[in-house]
Amino acid sequence: MKNGDEQRMEVALQHVSAGQALSLAKDKSGLTNEEIAAALGLNAAVVQRWFNPHDAYWPSLPNIPALCRTLGNCIIADWLAAQLQDQLECDGINVNGLALAVASVADRMGRVAGAVVESVSDGDLTPAEASRIAGKIEALERSIKPVKDGISALVRAGGRGQ
Repeated sequence: MKNGDEQRMEVALQHVSAGQALSLAKDKSGLTNEEIAAALGLNAAVVQRWFNPHDAYWPSLPNIPALCRTLGNCIIADWLAAQLQDQLECDGINVNGLALAVASVADRMGRVAGAVVESVSDGDLTPAEASRIAGKIEALERSIKPVKDGISALVRAGGRGQ
């Protein structure tokens, strides 16, 4: 169940531009263009263009999951899904909801990866760190099953939009 802030953000994202969604995601992260570029292994000038409100230069589709993980939020993925709100149904399957669920799984995957990197950065993995990672993996596993079931249902339906 989404809390009120998440529901308001989802509604608000339907009414903002791509550039505004990128700015929201970056602002929430607190990262600089240079930090984002370094984390993604990209030239800072490329990332600067993504976040320039006067430049219609956007991250490519394959860069969006890594960008969301780097920023520590799914605002960009949620913005994409919000643009399709109430438009995508396929044989009774809410494709928009499925897209949001995939974004949530990607977010959890990023959290697991972040926990692993943080835990082994000192060259040691304590039992407490291993337990924390195991908990994040269990949460990830629980979130994957409904997504897998939804995708399987979509495949069985032939992926035809109404």
